[in-house]
Amino acid sequence: MISGFLITSILLREFEHKSFSLVKFYQRRIARLFPAFFTVALGTIVGALLIYSPENLASCGANLTAVTLSMANLKFMTQGNYFTLSPDAQPFLHFWSLSVEEQFYLFFPAIFLFLYLKANRRRTVILGILFGVSFFVCVRTHAHQTSVGFLLTSHARLGIIGGKHSCQSA
Repeated sequence: MISGFLITSILLREFEHKSFSLVKFYQRRIARLFPAFFTVALGTIVGALLIYSPENLASCGANLTAVTLSMANLKFMTQGNYFTLSPDAQPFLHFWSLSVEEQFYLFFPAIFLFLYLKANRRRTVILGILFGVSFFVCVRTHAHQTSVGFLLTSHARLGIIGGKHSCQSA
């Protein structure tokens, strides 16, 4: 919730001051996330090299690839429920939430830019459709307990509060 609120506030401020740039937005996200990502990923791989069997090391490498592509949530979703996955065999399991956040960063600014440039009536209709689709997907995936926690649609809902756009994470 805090990340979505913060990003929305930043975008609104930049739009109002006519200083918004998608390139600068993504540069700031990379500068904030990459150093910690790189450090944790490198430390995890070094640890895995020391303690894992060749089979588990191969799985760890496949998971690192998914993490690097911001698709860890989708990879882990195919492997089962968050609570049934063995954390011992999945050292990158905690990266699923970073993947959701990065997917949000990928889509939200572009949607926000599109909506910000449209007239108010259209904005409300488009936002209502997006909310409806997100809600439908969230309800639909809720029936599949293995996937509900790993999907972006389960964590982000677009809404209008006080005439402003905001994103609320579940």
